[in-house]
Amino acid sequence: MPRIINSTEELKRFSGDPVGQIALREDLTTVPREILEYAPHVRILDLSGNALSELPEWFAQLPQLEVIFLSRNRFSHVPEVLGQLASLRMIGMRDNQIESISPKSIPAHLEWLTLTSNFIADIPPELGRAPRLRKLLLAGNRLTCLPDSFSGSRSLELVRLSANRFESFPPWLFRLPSLAWVALAGNPCTQRALPGSGGVRTVSWSDLTIGKELGRGASGQTFRAILRNPQGQEESVAVKVFSTQVSSDGDGRDEIAAAVAAARHPNLVSTQAVLRDHPLGCAGLVLDLIPEGFSNLAKPPSFESCTRDVYPHPLSLEIERIREYAVGIAQAAQHLHSCGIIHGDLYAHNVLVSRNHALVSDFGAACIYRDSRALNSAMLERIEVCAYGILLHELLSCVVARSEPLATARVSALRDVASRCCFPRVEARPSFGALLQSLDPHIV
Repeated sequence: MPRIINSTEELKRFSGDPVGQIALREDLTTVPREILEYAPHVRILDLSGNALSELPEWFAQLPQLEVIFLSRNRFSHVPEVLGQLASLRMIGMRDNQIESISPKSIPAHLEWLTLTSNFIADIPPELGRAPRLRKLLLAGNRLTCLPDSFSGSRSLELVRLSANRFESFPPWLFRLPSLAWVALAGNPCTQRALPGSGGVRTVSWSDLTIGKELGRGASGQTFRAILRNPQGQEESVAVKVFSTQVSSDGDGRDEIAAAVAAARHPNLVSTQAVLRDHPLGCAGLVLDLIPEGFSNLAKPPSFESCTRDVYPHPLSLEIERIREYAVGIAQAAQHLHSCGIIHGDLYAHNVLVSRNHALVSDFGAACIYRDSRALNSAMLERIEVCAYGILLHELLSCVVARSEPLATARVSALRDVASRCCFPRVEARPSFGALLQSLDPHIV
């Protein structure tokens, strides 16, 4: 089994052994040549959290390098040598000082590019022509437009454009045939209804007793907590504390705005209040505590799966349970769009399930599009419908095989629903209201 190496010295000691992954955080200002000497066939290289500003030319001699992380360094550009790596399909360079992207830096097989929180104002047209590009994360930059070359992209599935400077979005963006997950908040043309007025409830940090950590994501951590009201009564809640303003999905202030605007729904992890008076000045949300017995339906995408969630193996679901989950998720999504909100990250890893109930969580990529002239509500809903269709296809891949005619007919009907959700022509997809009619128990 290929080794994982965590230091230059460790790398030297394992000379001759296969090395599949290297992660070096040693305040590096130059890349140690030992990587080439001792691990020329490394697949995953993580050099994040150093002080690098350049990559050496010998990088082109790493023929099997597939994934590279260079986040939290000092790069002002995407190194051109990356474009020479024939196997490279994933680049992560968030939190640098990148201002430019050379066409020569784009690998032929690029699938996943993360450039969150940089200073990029322009994207080269060549990136829009990258034939395999599926996942593009550009939140927290200085973009005002995208090249029209992206209009011909048939592979792009996930785009993060939050916290940029778009006055409008190109109409072709909403017609990309494979686009399923999109984040657009925090731009001049997208609405942000900041909480703090209009009767939004707030809760002071001093009224909370923080317990164990329940989970962490791109934007922060979630904790179990006890909330004391002015009458001295106590309630178990969850508290999300934002550790960064701009995550890979977008600006935390937009997440708070969307979570508040979504109000309450039985198939959402609903927000109770906005947090105030955190000792470090962090923003936060007070959420309903998810009851015991719920768990995430899947794990987030891996390096290999790119845009697809990773499910427990083996996972076997009865068709009746899949239908119940499908209805609950569709009801949550319909509610959000009735409020003028696109979730933007409708994935199984953001769905919590019990035996017969589904809860949609995490508004990190959400955008309030209500009353926006820059956003077409019908098209945004149908982009989200595509994400729903992918999720439903994934669930159906886990269905328990049964020979009864009724069960077979239900599987076939749900597969038809999922296929209609992913129709390449965006306008031809059903709305969530129409989907719920298709999921009626008398039909499915």
